[in-house]
Amino acid sequence: MSSDKTTERFAQLFQRIEKTPSYRVEGLKVEVAEQIYLAMQRGGINNAELARRLGKSRAYVTKVLSGNVNFTLETLVTIGDALNCEIALGLKLKASSVAATTRKNPPKTKLPASRKAKKKNRVALAIVLAEAP
Repeated sequence: MSSDKTTERFAQLFQRIEKTPSYRVEGLKVEVAEQIYLAMQRGGINNAELARRLGKSRAYVTKVLSGNVNFTLETLVTIGDALNCEIALGLKLKASSVAATTRKNPPKTKLPASRKAKKKNRVALAIVLAEAP
């Protein structure tokens, strides 16, 4: 098999894998871990200090930062509180769904004016740790 065909087959395989729920879940775990790490950096908090604030071991914090935790909303809120941050979640339609919706009549929703403005800024299930006011 030629190198070009092998490369093409590998690219096709990777595209299929990228669409699987388990791949996307792992990607979200990494994103959450990165957000936690960035919040720690902004706050000048090291692993030992976060562990102390959470009442957990440093090994647990290392596990969290490696993305090897099944993050629950409760876990995220607890970590956010320890970092003096709030959790912000958002959902958006997948690109293929957006294209299909724009071809048809989009659903009419009645959002308060403040929510309409925010609607434009949503991202695909983004989990952001923002400093609490």
